[in-house]
Amino acid sequence: MIAQSVLQQVTEMLGEYPRLDGRATRTGPVRARGGYGDVYRGIHANSTVVCIKVFRREQVDFSCIESDFVSRFVHEIKVWGPLKHQHVVQFHGWLLYDPPTTEQPTPSLVSNWCKGGNILVFLDRRPDANRSSLIRGIAKGLAYLHSESVVHGDIKPPNVVVDGNGVPQLCDFGTSFVLSQPTIARQTSAKTWRYAAPELFEFGSSSRAAASDVWAYGCSAMQVQINQSCVVY
Repeated sequence: MIAQSVLQQVTEMLGEYPRLDGRATRTGPVRARGGYGDVYRGIHANSTVVCIKVFRREQVDFSCIESDFVSRFVHEIKVWGPLKHQHVVQFHGWLLYDPPTTEQPTPSLVSNWCKGGNILVFLDRRPDANRSSLIRGIAKGLAYLHSESVVHGDIKPPNVVVDGNGVPQLCDFGTSFVLSQPTIARQTSAKTWRYAAPELFEFGSSSRAAASDVWAYGCSAMQVQINQSCVVY
């Protein structure tokens, strides 16, 4: 269901973040698939290549402002939007309709395009890459998040992408939160549990904190270093 009043409220709630309808559009096929959306290569109005994450239609619910989807969509933008760092994917804005249409909203998030793909894909193509440098870059990005009181909540190699200059950047802030603000619960996938700190097995995702980010970083760093699956026992 779609309530026009809800669409208007979402636009007002995100007023400080650029709405790029008509100024950014996806091109070509799906480049990657996540649990909640598909990633496309896109073009911004000024010909800049961008990444457009489009939420799948079955996830979209604009029936009321309190819907789970609306809460998550607004929350992710408000956590990610203010972040500015070399090792964090840069948020550019959001789309409500892509391509522009008034029939069915296709909410999307627009960010810088990282042509290297996620870090494991990058290493498959570039096995000679400086892995220590990549690991340090991830650490710098995570340190920046924590300095801003942001817990990422889902650190793992698929959530690290590499730009055209070989710089690793943290992405996917759907489970992230600011320590001083209410959090949005999200089910943890089986793949994510491979990087989960021991306390998360006992107390669940509600115990995510900077410390659990650091554990996940360690598991991810080991996987980047040896380029093999990381299993937490």
